[in-house]
Amino acid sequence: MILGILLICMSPVDAGSCIPVPNPQKLYATTEECELEANAVAQAASAQYFVKAYCFETDFFELL
Repeated sequence: MILGILLICMSPVDAGSCIPVPNPQKLYATTEECELEANAVAQAASAQYFVKAYCFETDFFELL
């Protein structure tokens, strides 16, 4: 399963202004599916913030 995380920053040069926001409510079957949705959300939020979308493969939830 793929976990989508948005890195939302107030400043592009200050890492202390960044907050990672995962979406644990929805896991994706493919990286492409995750990237499409995460990038759409990142573009919508990027008017006020600097946003980067990341997708990570995880097997944590499969072990439960």
